[in-house]
Amino acid sequence: MNAASFIVIAAVVVLTASVLLVGLAVAARRLLGLQLGVVRTVLAGLVGSAAFLVFGLSILQPLYQQPGQPPLMLTTVQLGIALLVAMGFLVLAEAVLP
Repeated sequence: MNAASFIVIAAVVVLTASVLLVGLAVAARRLLGLQLGVVRTVLAGLVGSAAFLVFGLSILQPLYQQPGQPPLMLTTVQLGIALLVAMGFLVLAEAVLP
């Protein structure tokens, strides 16, 4: 792999992670109907992204080891769980520090 392809891949990974983080935070905020600051929104996105990663590593990783088609249908479940965790974080943060 040359340097140009490495830079392109790194940029795509950063862009995708940023879209996931902002998307989770904004979706959770809009579903709850809360007006929040930037710090709490970013923290909700980070918590949701962490849940997305943990679910992916714990549940989906053994399924990818099996031969055949990867289980992409569980990706929607993974996104839903991440969204619920981000919403739970926002509710808890709003209850503790209004």
